Amino acid sequence: MHKHNHMLSFRKNYTIKDLQEIITLIGVNRDNFRIAIIDDQKIGLIKSLRQHSYRIDHFNDVINFDVLAKYDIIICDIQGVGKSLGSKYEGGHLIKEIRNFYPLKYIIAFSGKSFDVSYNKFFRLCDDVMGKYVDVTSWTMCLDMAMKNINNPIYIWNKTRHLLLKGNIDIDTISKVEKGYIKAIIKRDIKYFNFLSAKENSLGNSIAIIDAIGTYIQVILGLIQLSK
Repeated sequence: MHKHNHMLSFRKNYTIKDLQEIITLIGVNRDNFRIAIIDDQKIGLIKSLRQHSYRIDHFNDVINFDVLAKYDIIICDIQGVGKSLGSKYEGGHLIKEIRNFYPLKYIIAFSGKSFDVSYNKFFRLCDDVMGKYVDVTSWTMCLDMAMKNINNPIYIWNKTRHLLLKGNIDIDTISKVEKGYIKAIIKRDIKYFNFLSAKENSLGNSIAIIDAIGTYIQVILGLIQLSK
C-alpha cells in the first residue's frame, strides 16, 4: 500500500525532448499558412509560388504593423521598403520593428545585392535569409522548411529561449516558462501555461514574448486536435 501511494505522488518532469512526438502528429499543409511578401517591386516569384499552392499576399511597403498579425511567415526585402520609418537601413530597420511587434513570427530576409557588415545585426534577427533571384525550387524548399519549423514546438521553444536570454530574463524564470510550455502541450491544456501573470515583475518588456508563446501553444493544440 505504501508503495502504491508513492507511485501516486510521482510527478514526471517533462523535458523539451518529450515534445518530439508532437512533431510527428502534425502534418505540413501549404494551405494552412499565410505568407506576406514585403517588396517594392511586383516580382514574378509571387505568381510562381501561388501556383505551388502557397497563400501569399504582396505589400509594396508596411506602415501599420497590425496588417501583419495574421501572417505566419513574413518575407521582407532589405532595400526600397521601410522608407517611411526614416532609417537608412530601410528593410533592415523594418525587420527589427516586425521582430519587436511579433517576437515569434517566422521572418525571411531577401535581397538582390550584398550589404556591408552593419546589416548583419538585422539578418541575425531573421529565421532565414534568401537571395532575391534564386529559383522557385530553392524558394519552395525554404518555405516548406519554414512551415516545418513553425509546426515544431522544439524549434519554437529554442527561439523563445534565445529571445528571453537576450531580454536578460533570469534562468529560473526561463525554466518556469519552459516547464509550463512543455506541460501545456503534452497535457493538451493551456491552463498549465497560464500561471504566468502579465504582472510578473521579472518578465519586464519580455511579456510580449510570453503572450506570443501562449498564442502559439493554442495554435499547436488546435493542430493536434485536427490531426486526430
